[in-house]
Amino acid sequence: AEPIVPWSHHDSTKDCLELLRKEGYRLIAFETAQGAAPLESEFQKTPTALIFGNERFGLSADLLALCDEVRILPLEGVKNSLNAAVIAALAAYEWKKQWNSRP
Repeated sequence: AEPIVPWSHHDSTKDCLELLRKEGYRLIAFETAQGAAPLESEFQKTPTALIFGNERFGLSADLLALCDEVRILPLEGVKNSLNAAVIAALAAYEWKKQWNSRP
């Protein structure tokens, strides 16, 4: 998909998030953080950037502070997180499903 999906590289995640905010994106982080809303909470129908951390350390507190909200996929059992690619796919699917269901 790389040749057909617009993309860019940024040396700094912080700089990238600040640029997205200036361009009007709502920033939603996915992290196992205290007070995070469930994945399936209602998304606003606005351009949205879904933010994911790495699988071991997640997102730093300073990056979470730049985001408009934090969401989580509630899990049962001992492990409280999923592979980053898995949660990214689930989050994108839920966002798109909600986007398509609204006028």
